[in-house]
Amino acid sequence: SGYSRDRLLSLLSRVNYDYDDKYYFSANYRRDGSSRLGANKRWGTFWSVSGAWRISRESFMSNLDWVTDLKIRASYGVNGTLPSSLYGHLNLMSTGYDYQEKPGIAPSTIPNPDLAWEKNKNLNIGFDTRLFDRLSISFDYYNRLTTDLLQSVPTSLTVGFASALKNVGSMLNRGVELDINYDVFSKSSLKWNTGLSLSHNKNEINELYDGKDIIDGTRILREGESYYSWWSREWAGVDPATGEEQWVLNTKNEDGSLNKELTKDPSKAQRTIIGTPDPKLTGGWRNSLSWK
Repeated sequence: SGYSRDRLLSLLSRVNYDYDDKYYFSANYRRDGSSRLGANKRWGTFWSVSGAWRISRESFMSNLDWVTDLKIRASYGVNGTLPSSLYGHLNLMSTGYDYQEKPGIAPSTIPNPDLAWEKNKNLNIGFDTRLFDRLSISFDYYNRLTTDLLQSVPTSLTVGFASALKNVGSMLNRGVELDINYDVFSKSSLKWNTGLSLSHNKNEINELYDGKDIIDGTRILREGESYYSWWSREWAGVDPATGEEQWVLNTKNEDGSLNKELTKDPSKAQRTIIGTPDPKLTGGWRNSLSWK
């Protein structure tokens, strides 16, 4: 049998201020300590500030009856992410290393007393409005910089391990989100609300451990590329004359460019980034119907 133990201690504080239902301010501060992190970096300090202005309540908006509500807002803050492993920072021993038909144990992880929180620095700017007491629109622009990424970093096999959990590198997510709702029927027994949500996100790795690529099967982490880049040989379809499969060589020319000639021998084709699963646009259409 076995059991695991996880501990988190948090100190929380928050201040909210609202003046005349027009001006809003909020500030948060917290201190968190987790047993999942190294003894030297167990505690993290996180905070955020935000503000909003309800423009529709200003006197100069009184003549615009078709603007039911209009609010602009902005926020900036830092929060933390913990590793999924409860004991990744410890020097652990594991069973299963049998020797000459005798049960055995051996070291299974490299200790890292400096394993720390992964930090996310978030900027958000947006607005909310309701027009004609029927149409609602929300728009957001966000910029999320993640630093001290929790990564399994390759190590020399001479130390007896293939990887170690460390805080390395940074990554940027930037995008926009749009949400539109419309009350088709709102004042009758039958109520119908329809809505459309759209979003776009751009992901990019800014920094990796020592600037080196981290390759895991058909995935690669590389500076300047998406976190979810595909790493494989580039298929070029089939030869229409013979039906044989073809690949792009992608070998390097003397000037540093890639050779885009084709080959029918996949062993001669070099692996390269062939794309990402990141969609250009995600979204959905929803409908809500009710009777009385």
